[in-house]
Amino acid sequence: MIHTIEERQLKNGARGLFIHTPGATVVYYSFQFRAGTLYVEDQAKSQAAHIMEHLAFGTNKFYASQKEFNAEFDKNGAYHNALTS
Repeated sequence: MIHTIEERQLKNGARGLFIHTPGATVVYYSFQFRAGTLYVEDQAKSQAAHIMEHLAFGTNKFYASQKEFNAEFDKNGAYHNALTS
């Protein structure tokens, strides 16, 4: 497998690695933020962050159903999920 790796830093200080693999149709990425239930003052809203994570990655203009999205996403062994703690 031929690939290149590049480290990037955003203006806000966030850092990450970009791994370019020509021809890959599926990618893996992970974003982690200090947010979620731990920082919610009103516990009645404690699941809002978790719900937003699931809404951000699902049915869209390219995939009409969650099943179609999952089939395309998972076909090469990729995995997606959301976790808030």
